[in-house]
Amino acid sequence: IDTSNSLTVLNSCCAGGIVGYSDTRSSEIRDCESNANILASSTIQSTTIYAGGIIGSAYSGDYITDCIVSGNISIEGSIIYGGWITGYNNRIIRNCQYNMSVIPEENKSGYSVITDGISAKGRTCYIGGVAGINYKTIKNSYSTAIIVSEASSTNYIGGIVGYNYGNGSFNGEVQDCYSTGNISSMGTKNYTGGIAGINYNLVLNCYATGQVKATCSEGTTSNVGGIAGKNEATIQNCLALNTTGIINNQSNIGRIIGNNGSSTSISN
Repeated sequence: IDTSNSLTVLNSCCAGGIVGYSDTRSSEIRDCESNANILASSTIQSTTIYAGGIIGSAYSGDYITDCIVSGNISIEGSIIYGGWITGYNNRIIRNCQYNMSVIPEENKSGYSVITDGISAKGRTCYIGGVAGINYKTIKNSYSTAIIVSEASSTNYIGGIVGYNYGNGSFNGEVQDCYSTGNISSMGTKNYTGGIAGINYNLVLNCYATGQVKATCSEGTTSNVGGIAGKNEATIQNCLALNTTGIINNQSNIGRIIGNNGSSTSISN
């Protein structure tokens, strides 16, 4: 799916393996599978790009359930939201997964893995293995995606969600999820975590195994953690098994949390 030459309306560009944009409050996406390679890009200044393996922007609606995705997502523009289920999520996501492609090897026993994932380049990037930004509940889902993001300003990058939102009636929750892919971000400011780049509400019963890495220039800030790059709320019952490392060339690095806020709750 190539949206590089599509009409950009209201400074936004949406691309999805099933649906580009959804704003129907009673809609549901269930039992869908996509292995599309998605390219979403725009050279128009200040354009916001939403790209997802299932939905580019799930602005509202009921559920995304029991969906499976594989393939590659490549995004380039100004403000970017990218995720293997949805770039922008305001729905309940349940029982969804992203798997790297696996093909049989000819004349050999076993299988060969094709490395899939998300590559993003922009001014501000919100990228996650399931959702770039999350306003509701992501539950019983996992991602094996390799994520590489380069931002001229700020990266919010996570194995499950880049930015887990929590304010007023919007309370992002990530429950019973795991991520195994390697994550790498480069920008003037990085929030990079094995599960969430930055958490403002709840991460519960999750684990991550992939490498988490951030690189930024001298005098700028990176926040890198095995579970969350930065935590401003609650993290419970989580395990970081990042056996190939948690890497930050600046300050704020931790096995669980890179940078923990003042009014937080961490347990087990």
